[in-house]
Amino acid sequence: MKKIKLISFIAISLCIISVLVFSFIIKKEPKEVSNIATEETENEEQAEVEENNELELATNQEQVPEANNANSEENATFSTNPNIQEKNTQESSSSKTTPITQVTTNSKPEQKQTQEQTQPQVNAEAQKQQTTQAQSSNNNKESFKENTAIINEIRNIINANPSTYMKQLGYNIVVDSSIVNLTTGFTYTQTRVRNAIANSFGTIRIYARDYYVGNELRWTEGFIL
Repeated sequence: MKKIKLISFIAISLCIISVLVFSFIIKKEPKEVSNIATEETENEEQAEVEENNELELATNQEQVPEANNANSEENATFSTNPNIQEKNTQESSSSKTTPITQVTTNSKPEQKQTQEQTQPQVNAEAQKQQTTQAQSSNNNKESFKENTAIINEIRNIINANPSTYMKQLGYNIVVDSSIVNLTTGFTYTQTRVRNAIANSFGTIRIYARDYYVGNELRWTEGFIL
């Protein structure tokens, strides 16, 4: 009887212990499962947040260079083409200015032809002016030429009309062009030659030359020293 009670007690104890252990296990496992599920959910959410952050960062990085490139291209276009607005304005008003442009375009050949026609005239007039100036300069050019015929006449007049000193002391006639710088010339006449040798004797130097302005003879000069 005592053995049966002990066995029953042990069996009941084992049952109670089993129930307690089983209930403990049941209570523990949901907590662990819930904890694991919570951790997995948090890990997934964190991973999604990190992926979203990385995508946003990459997108921003791509957009920033594109924006910079667009700005640089716009700036470059603006800097290299400062006349875009003016060009657009001209294009917008092309319908109004087309007749004027056509008139101007058509007038260019006429202007060119006029210039080609007037240029030879200008050149001819310039050459004519140069020729006229050269002729006028030649016409106004002063020059002297030795007059051998007058020199011989002066010699003949001296030999035909010697002065008293020439007869007493003798004389010698020499043609010398340097006397034009030593004595004053006179317009040739026989009377002036006789007056010039009235008191001469010894070596008598004579010279004669014609004075020209251009090709025109103005007078003949005689020199006696």
